[in-house]
Amino acid sequence: ASACCFAARAGPGQSDWQRCWEKMPELPRPHTDLWRGEGCTLQTMSLESEQATVRVVILPTDRTKLSDDFLAKIDKAKKCPPLDGGAAIFAHSEPVLVERNVIIEVENGSAQPFIFDGDWYQVGCWLRKPVERLPPGEVTRLEFTSNSSFYGTSGVCWYVSERTLDRYISMVFSNPTSGTSTFNAWAGPPPAELSHELDVAPALPLCGQGRQKGQHVKGPGCQWRCLESQANIRLRLRIVADLAPLDLSAYPPKGERPTAEVEVASGETALALRGPAGDVQEDASGVDIDGLLAQTRPRDALDGMTSGLKAAGAGILAGGAALVTMPLAGAKEDGVTGFFTGLVEGAVGAVGLTVGG
Repeated sequence: ASACCFAARAGPGQSDWQRCWEKMPELPRPHTDLWRGEGCTLQTMSLESEQATVRVVILPTDRTKLSDDFLAKIDKAKKCPPLDGGAAIFAHSEPVLVERNVIIEVENGSAQPFIFDGDWYQVGCWLRKPVERLPPGEVTRLEFTSNSSFYGTSGVCWYVSERTLDRYISMVFSNPTSGTSTFNAWAGPPPAELSHELDVAPALPLCGQGRQKGQHVKGPGCQWRCLESQANIRLRLRIVADLAPLDLSAYPPKGERPTAEVEVASGETALALRGPAGDVQEDASGVDIDGLLAQTRPRDALDGMTSGLKAAGAGILAGGAALVTMPLAGAKEDGVTGFFTGLVEGAVGAVGLTVGG
C-alpha cells in the first residue's frame, strides 16, 4: 500500500499540475509540526487506513490580520517541498509526433465575466497557457493540445463567475490518437464529479472538411455544436444569459447511495446495488454485466491492446495452475488412477484457459 500524499497552494499564477501530482509529498503524522506551502499552511489532523483529514489555512496578504500566536507558528513551520520548481510549464514535455488538439470557442452570453478556476488532464495540456477570463458578450478561444505521441488529449476545465463565485462553466473533452472524440459542457451548477463525466462523455459526430457541421446540442445552461472533428476537434459553446446559481444542498445528488451488504446462503457476502428509491435489488448475487463492460471497455486502440495482453497473461497463468493442481487433486482422491485422470483433465483445462485468456 502506498502512503497518503497531499499538497496545496494558493495565490496567483498557474502551475504544471501534472508534475505537481507526480511530486506530491507524503502527509506528516497527525498533530505534528505545521507545514507551510505557497500562500497557505497545512496540518494533518487524522490519518487512518481509508481516510485522512487535513486542515488548510489560506493566508491573507495582510499578515496583521493574523494573531501573534499563529504568526509565531507560521515562522516555525516547516516548508513544504517544491512541487514543480516554482515554474509554470505549459509546453510539450516530449516531442509529439501526432498532435491532437481541442479548440473550444466559448461565447459568453451571460451578463457577468467568468475567471479560470481549475483544470485536470489524463493527458495533454494547454496549447500556450490558461485563458484567465471569459468576458461577457464576447467569444473566447480555448486551445488544448497533446503532450504525448500515443494518447492524444483528454481532460476537464472549469471557470467560475467573477463577481458572485456561484456559477460555473464546466467542460470535459477528449481527442485520442485512435478512437472517438468526446465532449460535454455545463453552465450554472457544475456536475457532481467531472472526472466521471469525462469517462461517460458522448461521442462527437464526424464533421468538417466537406462534411456538414454537427447539430446543436443543448446542455444545462448552454448549447454547443461540433464544427470540426478530424485530427483536431473544434467546437462552439454558447452560454445562456440566465444561469442558475450553485446550490450546495444538492450535493451529493440524492440518487447516489452507498452499496449495501446482503448475506447469501453460502455464508459469503454479496454487494447489492440500491435503486433510486433506496430499495435493494432482488437478485443480490447477480452481476451487472453492462456496468462491468462499461468499466472495462478500452478507451482507444492502445488501451485495448494493453487490456488484451493482460487478459492473455491471466489465461496462461490460470492454464498453468490447472495443469499442476488437477493431477494432485486426482491422486489425493483415487490414487495412481486418479493422478492420470487428473493429468488429462488438467491438460484439457490448461489449453482451454490459455486460449480463452
